[in-house]
Amino acid sequence: MISEGAYRIEFDEVAGFVDDLTRFARNVDDLTRALELRITDLHVAWTGEGATAHRSAHGQWREGATEIRDAIIDIRRAADHSHNAFRDLQEHQRTMWP
Repeated sequence: MISEGAYRIEFDEVAGFVDDLTRFARNVDDLTRALELRITDLHVAWTGEGATAHRSAHGQWREGATEIRDAIIDIRRAADHSHNAFRDLQEHQRTMWP
């Protein structure tokens, strides 16, 4: 029983959310690879200030996508660590009070 004002963590829900984030990151990676091919083809013939500005903006976008992917990796690690630590704590408590 959980007392009023207490909270609980639904680890399956957290794991599902992290799995959704991971799928999202993979999808972004796939789209980014496809986009890179098109941009490379585009810049074969496109030159000038517009092309330079586009390369710069695309570089910033790519950096942002990388930051998101890295953050999702960090979230997965943190969720896995929390889940394992909680499971280990529960097991420890069970051994203390049979």
